[in-house]
Amino acid sequence: MAPTAHPRVLLALLAAVIVVGIGVTRSSAQAERLVLAFYYPWYGMDVWSDPALSDVPETPYNGSDPEVIARHVRWAQAAGIDVLVSGWFGPVGENITETNLRQLLNTVRPDQMAVAALFETDAVDFFPTLQSQQEALAYLLNTHARHPAYFRYRDRPVVVVWRPRTIWIDGRQDNRDDGPAVQAWREILDAVDPAREAMWIAESENGVYLDVFDGLVSYNIAAAADPAVRNAANARVVRDYNARHGTQKVWIATAMPGYDDMGQLDRANRFARDREGGAYYRRSFEGAAATNPDMIAISSFNEWVEGHQIEPSVTYGSLYLDLTRELSNLWKGR
Repeated sequence: MAPTAHPRVLLALLAAVIVVGIGVTRSSAQAERLVLAFYYPWYGMDVWSDPALSDVPETPYNGSDPEVIARHVRWAQAAGIDVLVSGWFGPVGENITETNLRQLLNTVRPDQMAVAALFETDAVDFFPTLQSQQEALAYLLNTHARHPAYFRYRDRPVVVVWRPRTIWIDGRQDNRDDGPAVQAWREILDAVDPAREAMWIAESENGVYLDVFDGLVSYNIAAAADPAVRNAANARVVRDYNARHGTQKVWIATAMPGYDDMGQLDRANRFARDREGGAYYRRSFEGAAATNPDMIAISSFNEWVEGHQIEPSVTYGSLYLDLTRELSNLWKGR
């Protein structure tokens, strides 16, 4: 008769099984390093003739075409991207970001990829009041966040909030990273998610939001000639907060291939960051990885207006998808 295992041994074995299970379930918290990419579902065929664009896709497309969305998912997955964070204007009017978010969720296989929403807070046409912002977030949690393909981290659905300072306060958008903005977000989250069942990530480099949000991610670090320095500084904001408060706020580092919105003449602060044939992307990704982040976010998969897409283009072909595959595999230890 075989000897009976000691209860502590059995517990250890059970714990090991649980850890392994978490590691292979993309919708749960896991030890695997994750790569996210900001994804923009609003491009139509009429955009590609715009001379303001610094580059265009190899194959022009309508972003609402299910075959195009499926192609984007295949490319992203093959490049080592685990989560597409899709820009979202809420459900009002069945706008293109709502219908395409549904299509994206229904396209990915939950055991292979996931999808999260990037709540475009400053879209005044869709969010003209504080109430409209609150209602949209309640809808997101009650519908999309329950989809099997929606991204969960530490067993919580993740919502990324773009430019949180554009929250409505007293009939105006605050546009300041300050106490009133934080308090307004606290009140919204108390209303739509009082038990904090979701994970709320602020797109900001300002630690003031960590009083109410669960983590930070920066959308644009391309103003920095040395992206590693910028990522290290942003990481310190989160790590210092955690050290002071005994918290585990999430740090998501940022990788960018470059930037070019010089053709957008209505922008006051437009600029360009040379891609250096892929060298800038490599430095930004490696700099992001050096901060030992919880995740890395690529900005972006297909933001053509600002010229920081990694999607195959006329100028670069598939270079940036190939680099993404290489760099993400290195970071994940594959």
